[in-house]
Amino acid sequence: MHRVLNFVEDVDRELEAANIGSLEGDMDHYASGRFVVRVSSSRYLSQVTSLLSKLLGQHNLRNEAAVARADSAKEGGAP
Repeated sequence: MHRVLNFVEDVDRELEAANIGSLEGDMDHYASGRFVVRVSSSRYLSQVTSLLSKLLGQHNLRNEAAVARADSAKEGGAP
C-alpha cells in the first residue's frame, strides 16, 4: 500500500513540476490504487505515458499496473 501512495505522490509532484498535467478529482487512490491524470494538452500524452512507465519501474509496480487512455467527451470545451 505504501508503494502505491509513494507512487501517486511522485506522479503528482512530477506532473506539476513539468506543468504537463495533474491528478484529477477526489479519487480514493489509497484504497483502490486507481487515479486519473488530466493532461494539459494532447501533445504531452507520450511524455506523460513515459513518465508513468518510468515511475512504475522505480516503485517496482510495473507488473501491477496499466495505463489506459480515455478521451474527454468535450475537446477544448466544445459542447
